[in-house]
Amino acid sequence: MEDWFQVENFKSYIDFSTWNSFELRVEKSTHKILDLLDSFSLQPKATFFILGWIAEKVPQLVREINLRGHEVASHGMLHHLCTQLSRDKLLADLIYSKSMLEDIIGERVYGYRAPSFAISDKILPIINDAGFLYDSSYNSFDRHDRYGKIGLEAKKQHGIAYQINNNLYGS
Repeated sequence: MEDWFQVENFKSYIDFSTWNSFELRVEKSTHKILDLLDSFSLQPKATFFILGWIAEKVPQLVREINLRGHEVASHGMLHHLCTQLSRDKLLADLIYSKSMLEDIIGERVYGYRAPSFAISDKILPIINDAGFLYDSSYNSFDRHDRYGKIGLEAKKQHGIAYQINNNLYGS
């Protein structure tokens, strides 16, 4: 969950310092999605990978997602590509965003998805070290240069998930 001005393709046009000047559209559109999910007789549940910057701006929306029975998961703090951060900066970003979301909803956050699916075998242990139980960053489409690559050949598969190690699953 991020807003239109935070996507990777706009980074060269929209500087981070201007983010506060833009109208947030994410709250209204997320309410539409929540209402749509509530309208089904079986009421499917979804996972919302929430950018920490958004969570700081609209914590009531994060609580509402959780109260409606959906999973709150992390999308990092400021939409930085994992592949462009040092290990220490990435770990700090992951821990901070996870902790903030947990403080907002009063529950543990289990999942993470990297901005622009920028993931690698080197990044997965850092995600594990931050306390996440699963990562949902893998994208099998290999024609996009930002989408990360992870080696799944030797990993044990459980349905659509792969066991990365004893503590972390990827999907």
